[in-house]
Amino acid sequence: MTAREPLEDYEILNRELALYSESLAALPQFVALNKMDVADPEQVAALDAELTARGCKLYHISAATRQGLQPLIYDCMIKLEEIRAEDRKQAVYDMENSVHIVAKTAENERQWHIEEEDDGAYRVVGKGIERMVSMTDFENEFGVRRLQRSLDKIGITKKLREAGIQDGDTVRIRDIEFNFEDEDAWDEEREAEAQGAPRHAGNRQ
Repeated sequence: MTAREPLEDYEILNRELALYSESLAALPQFVALNKMDVADPEQVAALDAELTARGCKLYHISAATRQGLQPLIYDCMIKLEEIRAEDRKQAVYDMENSVHIVAKTAENERQWHIEEEDDGAYRVVGKGIERMVSMTDFENEFGVRRLQRSLDKIGITKKLREAGIQDGDTVRIRDIEFNFEDEDAWDEEREAEAQGAPRHAGNRQ
């Protein structure tokens, strides 16, 4: 402590900290009153009362004689470890939360359902499949076949059959519509023809 006004210095320092970084200014503070070996006891008592009323944790030190330095250093180390532990805990929470969000998003992407519309068409609803359709070039035969394989792999083709869809019925996904082509039924028909079996009524001519 010197002829300067310690309380004014403290206020100026905190204002500068807040201007530089609000997060830095919000960190825990240890207030060390230096030059205790030559300080005026009455001035120290008044300053102690004022800073304690503001919630400050005070240390009386002397850099020259090393008075009070050990408790200050020890408490700073303990508080630093507590902050680091809290940061690690928050980092783990953030990571787990991110993993949960990613997993939930992936789950939502995989979900879909089939709706039968008033005109007899079948609509497939689901974010993932709708995005897949939006990325398909329906002017490209290979792109369409890739989409068909994806529908098979996901299980949509199977569910459409279970819903009663027939070859040639309309399927709608997002703003795209196309005619259902039951390739499995064609394969069965071609296999039956190869074995000399009669064509089933209702099959394509």
